[in-house]
Amino acid sequence: MYYIKMNTIQSIEYFHLIYIQLLSRTLDSTNFALKGGCNLRFFMGSIRYSEDMDLDVQVMAVSTLKKNVEKLFRDPILISQLNAKGWEIARFSNPKNTELTQRWKLILRNKKTLVEVNTKIEFSRRNGVDKGLEVTPPGEAVLNQYGLAKFPIPHYDKNRAFAQKMGALIGRREPQERDVFDLDVLLNMGAHLPAGESIKDLEVDRASNIIMEMDFDRYMSKVIAYLTEEHRMYYGTAEVWNTIQERVLAAIKVTAK
Repeated sequence: MYYIKMNTIQSIEYFHLIYIQLLSRTLDSTNFALKGGCNLRFFMGSIRYSEDMDLDVQVMAVSTLKKNVEKLFRDPILISQLNAKGWEIARFSNPKNTELTQRWKLILRNKKTLVEVNTKIEFSRRNGVDKGLEVTPPGEAVLNQYGLAKFPIPHYDKNRAFAQKMGALIGRREPQERDVFDLDVLLNMGAHLPAGESIKDLEVDRASNIIMEMDFDRYMSKVIAYLTEEHRMYYGTAEVWNTIQERVLAAIKVTAK
């Protein structure tokens, strides 16, 4: 069999695209929404590949979602399309299965080299499906990379994505450099907080402290490692990272006024 060559981060992205295409045929589009890094990558031109896929879900019972999610892991279409690129699902587990969060861990394996890569799919019911929902196909640049036709996915618009990223930046127990990188992507798109929403002064102070204390080495391992070689050359410097931090910090301060 001929395998179309993909690197490990592309194999994860390809799996995410095939999986959510099947999911969108299974679930009502008003009851779930793609968010986080995959949303930015698929719909907003982000150059950062996402290691995991995060979604909001509502209405559906825990047991029903579990059945539907795991059924798709065994779907012949998914298996066939992964095989066509030389990959397969080696195994999966469901380590968290509560009313608020359902999480699956998967290991994808290259059938030729036997290299294995990890990814996660997580559904959250914490806020249900938020405002700012759109149902549109991923960008052509992403789809064309894998030879995929257009298909619609429910996801959040850029302003809701901005609000969610701000919440993640401020609310995480362990700050993530990718949140700052993603906020910069959204700001470059003209994103802002949705109408009627604002950032409190205390949150601005907290965000400022978090951003300025972020570590360049972690930025390299958690952000730059998920870019193409072409983009790593430019973005993988302390100077560019400092510029991104400063841009996001300045925008947050303006947003609070």
